[in-house]
Amino acid sequence: MVYFLAFMPLFRDRTVDRVRKPSTVLCLLIMHIVFVSAGQWNPKDWTAFQVFRISLMTSELISMETETQMKGLKVIFDLQGWSLGHALQVNPSIARKISSVLSDSFPLKVRGIHLVNEPMFFRPVFAMIRPFLPDKIKQRIHMHGSDYHDSLCDFFSPDILPPEYGGEGPGIEEACQDWTNHLFQSEGSFSRLRLTQQETSP
Repeated sequence: MVYFLAFMPLFRDRTVDRVRKPSTVLCLLIMHIVFVSAGQWNPKDWTAFQVFRISLMTSELISMETETQMKGLKVIFDLQGWSLGHALQVNPSIARKISSVLSDSFPLKVRGIHLVNEPMFFRPVFAMIRPFLPDKIKQRIHMHGSDYHDSLCDFFSPDILPPEYGGEGPGIEEACQDWTNHLFQSEGSFSRLRLTQQETSP
């Protein structure tokens, strides 16, 4: 549990009720593909710390699945709505934590990170995170801009992608609602994880 020991404050009071609002930022398209919408994150209401916490909880939950263990994880970040308020939330400390999780702390292989609708305000944040990333992660980051339908289909099957992103799968609203419901029904799994992590902590 290296990631637990490294980021212990993230795991305090970590129940699904504590992350109810931030959970609308993130959902699962299928078990090994995560979708994150920056536009659903209101930086006045939720800190980057809270959003990072729900990301870790989601990763923990899907890491229990055999399919995810075999295929690794791919992430699509829609940065539509990213603002200066978001950028100011991501300080060097948060940047290092994100980089460490992506690099070697969490037991999931990151197979691809795909950014769409990335605005000008995002570039300074990415420049802060990038130096901490290993080369293998840097090579798996793809920036698609605002004209992303065709390029996303080069990496994802159309039957997985939502119609909003050029695919034929379930819509984003439906997928996010399904995942939110699943997350809230998983309190038992998180309780067992908390007990295991507490037993292994110093």
